[in-house]
Amino acid sequence: MSESSTVQVGGREIPYVLTKNPNAKSVQLKLTADLQLEVSVPSRETIDVPTLLRRKKQWIEKKYDQIANSKRIFDGKRILFRGEYLEREGVSKEWMWNETEEVVRKKLRMLTKRFQLTFNDFIIKKTRKWAYCTRDRRLVFNWQLAALPDDLVDYVILHELAHLREFNHSRRFKYLLASICPDFREKENMLKRFITE
Repeated sequence: MSESSTVQVGGREIPYVLTKNPNAKSVQLKLTADLQLEVSVPSRETIDVPTLLRRKKQWIEKKYDQIANSKRIFDGKRILFRGEYLEREGVSKEWMWNETEEVVRKKLRMLTKRFQLTFNDFIIKKTRKWAYCTRDRRLVFNWQLAALPDDLVDYVILHELAHLREFNHSRRFKYLLASICPDFREKENMLKRFITE
C-alpha cells in the first residue's frame, strides 16, 4: 500500500511516494533518477512523515542537486562515451563492453608501469560499483566505464590499484591514494554525477 504527496525543499516541490513495509525495521529514503522521493516506513510504527521529511530537508536538497546536475549514461537517444554524448543509434551494449575492455587494458598497462603496481587479472562485468578488487588481486570494472571522461577512468583504475597495497579504506589507503592521485576527493565527487543503467 502506498500514498503520494509532495514536500517543499529549497523552493522546490518534490513528489514523494510513501510505502508501509511490514519487513522494514527503520525508515528508508531514496531519491530516484527521475527526482521522485521514495519513503519506506515500518508498517508497525506510527511515523509523522511531514516532520520526518522536514528534518531530512538538507539531505533531500543535497541529493536533489546531485541528481539534477548528473549525467545519465543512457539518456534517451543519446549515449555517453568518454564524457561526451553520442547518438545512440547503432550503439549496443556489446559495443560499450568492448570499448571499456579496450580502454581498461591500455590504461592498466600504462598505470601499473608508472606506479609499479601489479595485479593478476581484470574482467569487465555488470556491477553496481564502478570497480572493485578481490583478495586474489583480480580487478573488476563496470562495463559502462568507457562512458566516463578520461581523467575519471584513470581515477577509478588508480583507486583499485591502490587497493592492491591496502585492501580497505583506512587512513593508510587514503594516504597512498593521495600520493598517486592528489585530487582524489574531487574525482570521487565528480564520479557521483554519473548515473549508470
